This record gives sequence, structure tokens and C-alpha cells, in this order.
Amino acid sequence: MSDAKKLIERLRKFLDVAAGEGHVCGGIDAADLFDEIDLIEQQAARIAELDSASKDAIRREALEEAAKVCDALSTDYNSRRRTSDNPTYLEGKSDGAEACASALYRAIRDLSQKKAGE
Repeated sequence: MSDAKKLIERLRKFLDVAAGEGHVCGGIDAADLFDEIDLIEQQAARIAELDSASKDAIRREALEEAAKVCDALSTDYNSRRRTSDNPTYLEGKSDGAEACASALYRAIRDLSQKKAGE
């Protein structure tokens, strides 16, 4: 049994007892949490069923979205630099955002090359 499954079973036992005794902590009912464990297990099972290609596609999409954010930040910092009292500071921020975007695009390329090499 995996560590995650062991932890879930321990949590389930704890919440079962707490729910049986009617415990509520910070407005959260132990019985409600106990019921949610099944949902968590179902979601984990669906994630585990994803094949490698699906997981890579999800990673690639997330990396692309993050890279777009870095590109947008770089563009914003560059446009604000022209009217700033401290253009060097904004240039540094822009350079950092560009470096971030470049690293993310490299990670996307590496994922694509890994897939092509399989």
C-alpha cells in the first residue's frame, strides 16, 4: 500500500471517530470531511489513469500559459520603463520576466523533444 493510501486510511479512521462523536472544528464538520475523502480518492484515481501523453499535454499547456504571463509582464515593464522615474529597475524586471519566459519555452521544447524521441 502506498504512503498516500496509508495516510488516507488513517485520516478516514480518525474522521470516522470524530464524526461519530459529532466533532466540529472551526465550523467544519468531521462528517463532511469524512464524506469528502471518497471524492478525493476518485479524483486521484482519475489522475492516475491519465496516460503519459495526456500528462505531457497538460504540462505543456500549463507551461505555455505561464510563459505567456511572463511575456505579458515583460511587455508591460518595457512600456512602463519609458515613463518611469526608475527605468533601470523596470528594465531589470523586464529582463527577469524575459528570462522566465525563455526558461519556460525551453521546458516546453524539452517536453516536445522527449515525446519525439520516444
